[in-house]
Amino acid sequence: DEIDEKLGWYSLMYTVLLCLIILPLHSFGLTNYFGFLCIGLVTIYYVYTAFNFNKSMERPTALKLMFASFIYLPVVFGVLAISAL
Repeated sequence: DEIDEKLGWYSLMYTVLLCLIILPLHSFGLTNYFGFLCIGLVTIYYVYTAFNFNKSMERPTALKLMFASFIYLPVVFGVLAISAL
């Protein structure tokens, strides 16, 4: 199995693009300050794991990125759902 050398870069690029879409939600009035803080903290961790995977494309960093993505989207959608109430 050969791993594409650019896989880490692709992961980091798409993670940052996703975060650029998610973070302006507060300025559109879709979240409150608490929701913005929660989404911001989870986003920082998600970008951090993507950056670590970009630096060292090994199985442990890939697993951390995978589990960070499992946590990220439900937290963001949950905060958005709670903010909509």
